[in-house]
Amino acid sequence: MHHADKPIVPRWLSGAIYVTAAGILLLLLGVHVTQVWDWQIDITAFALLGVLLVIPVAERLRKVKVGKYLEADFDALRERVEHVGYDVSDLRDFALSPEERAGSASVGDDRPVASGAGSPIAVSRTIRWIVWVDDKPAQNRLEIDELQRRFEVVTATSTREGLAKIDSPEETLVITDAVRIEGNTRNVHAGLELLHALRERFPAVPVYVYCGLKTVEEHSQPLTAAGARLVTASFTELARRIRTDTRASFEAELAALLYRHGKVEAQTAGVDFVLETGGRRIGVEAKDFRRTPKPEPFDAAVTRLDGAVEAGKTDEGFLITPRDVFIDKQRARTPPTVRLLSIAELPHMLSTETASSPP
Repeated sequence: MHHADKPIVPRWLSGAIYVTAAGILLLLLGVHVTQVWDWQIDITAFALLGVLLVIPVAERLRKVKVGKYLEADFDALRERVEHVGYDVSDLRDFALSPEERAGSASVGDDRPVASGAGSPIAVSRTIRWIVWVDDKPAQNRLEIDELQRRFEVVTATSTREGLAKIDSPEETLVITDAVRIEGNTRNVHAGLELLHALRERFPAVPVYVYCGLKTVEEHSQPLTAAGARLVTASFTELARRIRTDTRASFEAELAALLYRHGKVEAQTAGVDFVLETGGRRIGVEAKDFRRTPKPEPFDAAVTRLDGAVEAGKTDEGFLITPRDVFIDKQRARTPPTVRLLSIAELPHMLSTETASSPP
């Protein structure tokens, strides 16, 4: 659980302080100009006037923008520095575009703040949903916004609510804090209890624990033993691990589908897979695009598939993604030798291909 410091003073009191300070400064300015310099404006008068003008907009000056993708007030950034363990590399990841982040596997912190299983999940499932369980979800607003670029994220504030929000366990992963307030009581075993409940009801759902540095040190061992994929205080580490795991699970599901429909060769003909089914050879590129892809990676994948057909190595090509993310413009300029498909469309397409093939 990420603990946030309460404001030092209430908003109404800070507003009263602003008004009082403005009145005092205005009085000082009047006294200085009329009594000290006999109605002449000097550098001190300008300074007092400047402070007076800044006071009404002081709250707006509390925001900072990092790159194109992050804008937050200083309190939000301070919370992450003090309680979550952010460093400059975490903020740099937020500032990158989604495509730049995808190609920056080396970006991140190497501090020993994470604990968990070392290898990515290899379950044949495509993750589309994240259920994030934390008693104070507003404190994770930046992280949630970031993950929503690739997944549907829903929040819950208790173990019971989190379990209730898992509608499609085969398409869901869970992020949880380790300690939280439940029923007006501080439950130091909340994350552990959620892990046990998930193991009983949804044993295949991967779970990641995101908490403060001190909590990582105190609770990582039992949480990992209970099945947590990762226990970390770094969002960079969390986001990278989720990306790796979900890519692996998507590719595993795709491979399983291909093997059920014919003979499969991996990393051949210049593409990810070649499927032999119904007397045809189909080139397959697996791309973990969860948003409309930029032209460069999209064109590169299409070019590889079309090139394999032109070279006579395959009969056609499939570009497969976790969900339908392509826009009409991309479909219109895709050569007829290549089909753009989500993994959900693939079984029907392969069945159609097999049925239409000559005996």
